[in-house]
Amino acid sequence: MPKAKKKHCRRVDVCALCTSSTSTMGDPNQKKKNRRLFLLDLLCQQSVISIMMARRRSLPSASSSTRRTTSSIIKRKCTCTQIKHHCFWIAFAIIFLTHRYASYRENTKTLMKAPINDIPRICPPTGYPTIGIRTEENSTATTTTSSTITTGIDPGNICVTTLTDSQRSTALHRFIRWRNFDNLLAMTWPNKAAYCNRYGYRLFDESATLDTSRPPSWSKIKAVKRLLLEESCEWVFWMDADTVIMNSNKRIEDFLPADNTKDLILTVQKGGSYNAGAWLIRNSAWSLQFLNTWWSMKSYVHPPGLSTSGDNDALKAFLLNGMNKTYFDAHIVVPPRCHFVSIC
Repeated sequence: MPKAKKKHCRRVDVCALCTSSTSTMGDPNQKKKNRRLFLLDLLCQQSVISIMMARRRSLPSASSSTRRTTSSIIKRKCTCTQIKHHCFWIAFAIIFLTHRYASYRENTKTLMKAPINDIPRICPPTGYPTIGIRTEENSTATTTTSSTITTGIDPGNICVTTLTDSQRSTALHRFIRWRNFDNLLAMTWPNKAAYCNRYGYRLFDESATLDTSRPPSWSKIKAVKRLLLEESCEWVFWMDADTVIMNSNKRIEDFLPADNTKDLILTVQKGGSYNAGAWLIRNSAWSLQFLNTWWSMKSYVHPPGLSTSGDNDALKAFLLNGMNKTYFDAHIVVPPRCHFVSIC
């Protein structure tokens, strides 16, 4: 009785269709070193087997040349998929390293005193009557002595405030932001505290009022509003956490308007906009409405982590486009920068 012929199953080296060699599938040590490529190979094997089985069912009499053509097509598809994955991770690594390098350079800059700080300058008048009356002032390259008589306001009713997000920022925010504000307030707080103690102003750290639904810079609006409503402050002076007092001989009363109808003090910055990093506001119904309107400009809120938060853009749009000149002049004063910037 003739022996039955053994049926030999043709071995299909599927891995060879996906990678340039089969060593990745056969070497256990290589699997551990490159687990990602191993998983891609497994997925590719399943895809190739499914395609080939479907091809056999649909073309039972397909010639060997047809099968070779099908294998070539599958091989090209698998190779393209791998290239796309590799390109994605390479691009991600380049972007990540560039971001971290730029952030490192930004946060490791050394701050030095500029020689221009010792150059005396003559500042023009504010352009409006103030409650501070300067009686004597002598300036030299190294010292400045002055005396001021203030009337009409108790220094204890002038509040200075700032905040940071160093204690409440999310992990994502810390990862993607360009600048690192951790410990910033700890560096600038003694400077602000010494200035306020010298003249009797009240200083508040409003970091606890931080609104995490927006970038931290927007929380200045809520912080100032709380002081107006709850702390009985007649004037609130907002200062960004990265600002310091450069001329402690100048008092806030020196540029507070004597006219009770003036509610907001701003300074002009480059580009024709207004500086949202340092400003004063009076406790009045107009001021509360102003803060509410500024906060409601949600279309200007930027995603967290960017170098800008959008609050300055909102302020500029509100002042330049939302007010006519008559209304602006009735409630807002803009002293020369040397008055305001010499403090901030």
